[in-house]
Amino acid sequence: MDELTNISKKKVGFIDRDNKIYLTINGSKYKTKNGKNIIIPNVYIKELILNEISDRNNHKTNISMINLILKYSTWTEDSKKSITSQILKYLETDLLFYRVNSPESLANKQKQIWDNALDKFDNIFNTNWKTTSNLRPIQQNQENIALVEEYLVGHDNFKLFIMFELIKISGSCILTILVVLQKIKLVELWSTIYVDELFNNEIYQDVNKKSELKIKKDEIAFFMKLINSIQS
Repeated sequence: MDELTNISKKKVGFIDRDNKIYLTINGSKYKTKNGKNIIIPNVYIKELILNEISDRNNHKTNISMINLILKYSTWTEDSKKSITSQILKYLETDLLFYRVNSPESLANKQKQIWDNALDKFDNIFNTNWKTTSNLRPIQQNQENIALVEEYLVGHDNFKLFIMFELIKISGSCILTILVVLQKIKLVELWSTIYVDELFNNEIYQDVNKKSELKIKKDEIAFFMKLINSIQS
């Protein structure tokens, strides 16, 4: 991102004023190309940015908080409508809906873990989702989709933005909503998203794959903490 490259070469700071935290560059409030000030949502995110610009990150992930804030700064109300629509597309092809037939041991593991997540969601929203073991798209009940849409539009823009980032990693709108509702912990979320990869790596013991899965776990942890910071 060009804006991020430019910012990295300048002095980044903050101004706390009127209960808001403004991003500054070389002592002045930073403005986007659209003339908007960038307001940092909370102190936790401010700390993430300070760690990033002072290179105090633990380097568990390559995720840039500055990058995320700049990306979010381009949002408009139309963006919210567009992202909500995209999230609902993820919902219609949610990770939890599509299962394997074989090997039987993996199919049983998917069913156990994924049905458990679906049951949690259904108990909260009074929904009921179809699952399949073939590649053809499922036609889900539109009343279920409408209930999720109603839930999504109730969130402020920044939370919805961060939710969408986690959805892109997880492939699951349902799991991401469970994160927001604090109904799922990190280890359970990670093992639910990567049930196939973890199952296969138990067999093949691929050291590189194990390292890759650890990075994915750290990325998920990053967004879970971010979501929790928005809600606290």
